[in-house]
Amino acid sequence: MPSDEYHRGFTCAGGAYVLQVAFDRAALPVRCRRSGRTSVRAPPGFLGDLMLNAHGTAHIVEPEIRPGHVGVTWDRE
Repeated sequence: MPSDEYHRGFTCAGGAYVLQVAFDRAALPVRCRRSGRTSVRAPPGFLGDLMLNAHGTAHIVEPEIRPGHVGVTWDRE
């Protein structure tokens, strides 16, 4: 089953975090969003739309990570 999200969990505050998600150029998503959640069981909160670059990748930068989950979600249709 194809995935529609990627999240990374952090248990304590820390420094910067950068996430890059690369998509197959033949199957680019129609929408890509930055998301976060306070725990793995919490539903994601959408924090803004992301644009894909010319290489079919999306990036997020979190300058000061906090406890919880940060990631990217996408829609294929």
